[in-house]
Order: sequence, then structure tokens, then C-alpha cells
Amino acid sequence: MKTTKIKAPIFFIISATLILTYGCEKNEENIVTDIDGNKYHTVTIGTQVWMVENLRTSRYCNGDTILEEMSYFQWPKLTEGARCYYNDYDYALNHDTYNTIVTYGYLYNWYAVNDSRKIAPEGWHVATVDDWNTLINYVGGEDVAAGKLKETGTNHWNTKDDNTTNEFGFTALPGGLCTYRGHFEEITTHGYWWTASESDEDSAFAFLIYCFMDMVYGIPSVRTGILGPEGSYKNTGCSVRCVKD
Repeated sequence: MKTTKIKAPIFFIISATLILTYGCEKNEENIVTDIDGNKYHTVTIGTQVWMVENLRTSRYCNGDTILEEMSYFQWPKLTEGARCYYNDYDYALNHDTYNTIVTYGYLYNWYAVNDSRKIAPEGWHVATVDDWNTLINYVGGEDVAAGKLKETGTNHWNTKDDNTTNEFGFTALPGGLCTYRGHFEEITTHGYWWTASESDEDSAFAFLIYCFMDMVYGIPSVRTGILGPEGSYKNTGCSVRCVKD
């Protein structure tokens, strides 16, 4: 697969009528609500308004269910939108599924991100490469952006980084990923976020934040070779952050 450097200075019952009319609308100041009723805090960073939490909707904005696929045999074969939650055997032994989804959101393949039924609430969109680059540039550039965007402390990240400040309130969390082979990897050490931007027929752009680094990495990118390209294949499961239109 070709690699491309991203140029940057551098997740109850309601009537059908209510679902279609109100399910994807923002209804409170600084809060946006998805079609499932999940609420997300928002933060203004420069000229952008971002969700503070990863997307965790189980439905597209028209009310259709996003396929949930937990089988590592089936996940690599998918060519339609799908979601899963982090379910590595060792991790699942000590963590409740509900809390995992609330904390880290779902992991979506890129087919869900790109579906015309849309997974972002009305008035919002899945962040593009340009959105991420605008954010990274605003907080100081790619070499320091991760430290400015990561949640502080070790409640979720497995190590404390003295350069981590979360000073803009973005609160990036290490939700790991479901690889294109269907394996869960890297929770507590890596966060991967899809963009809405396609790279080529087989891949799309994503961004990576790593516990030991202050740099935000774009994937696919020659700079991420030591960490592998899993975040770019369209049938990989990554977190999603949304930006206000």
C-alpha cells in the first residue's frame, strides 16, 4: 500500500417521527446529542468547535442501525459500515463493556465514516484531514500537538508525560484500534482517529497520538513506519471525533 505524507505544520424507545426530526440535533448549549441520546461536551479551539468525547452512536442519522461486528473472522471481510468496541480478551476480563464504550466510544471502520446516511449529528461532520491540520497548527504544530491535546494523568493513558497539559480541553484518550485483521490492540497507549478524507481505494487518512510522544502522526505517512500502517486501511476500526459545520 502506498504511503502519503499528510502535509501539515506539524467516537430507549423513540417514535420514528422523533428519530428523524430531532434525533441528530444539538439541543443544549455546549452539548450535542446524537440519535441514540448520547450527549457530548463541546470545546471551542481557535475557529473550530470539537466534540470532547469520541463518537459512540449505534445508528446512522436516518435511524438505521450501524452493523455491530465483534468476530475477528468477519471483521476483515466487511465492505459496509460497521462498529465494534474494544474487546481484547485480557482487557475484557477486567473492564465492563458499557464503561468501555462510554469512555472510549465505538471503533468504526471507514465505510461507516463515509456512509451517506452519516454518523455525525446534524450540523456536525467527521473531522477531515484539513480539520485536524487546522487544530494541530493552532495548538503549536505537529511536534508538540499531542502533549497539548492528550488527557493528563494516568487514569487512561498508561504513562505520565510531563509535557501533557490538555490545555485546550480536547482530552484525547487512548482507545486503541481494531486492526484490519480483526485484532484489538494498543488501548491505553495509542489513540487512532479516522478522518473523512480518503487516501486511495483501500485506505483513508487517520491521525495517531501515542503515549510516549508529543507529536501527532498522520497516517498513512512515511513518518509512522515504525508504528505500522494499520490505521489507514478502510476496514480498520478507529475512534471518531466530530467538528461543528
